[in-house]
Amino acid sequence: FARIVNQAANESLDPKLVAARVSGPQEAMALFLASSAVIQPDNFMENTYLDALAAALGFPPEMKKDIEDQARQAT
Repeated sequence: FARIVNQAANESLDPKLVAARVSGPQEAMALFLASSAVIQPDNFMENTYLDALAAALGFPPEMKKDIEDQARQAT
């Protein structure tokens, strides 16, 4: 997981490229949860990124919403 975050920090954040580096479902969940925790919910571009990341990870809409809700509760 840390490898993905470090690589993403040094590159343009293309959700498809970030998702392609994920090695399994647990890592995908951790990545999306961490991303959701730092995204500003009222920022259009950041929400667009989260939508694209969820799609690239293969998350259905209800799963995406559940993870985003978890992230908001944790912050």
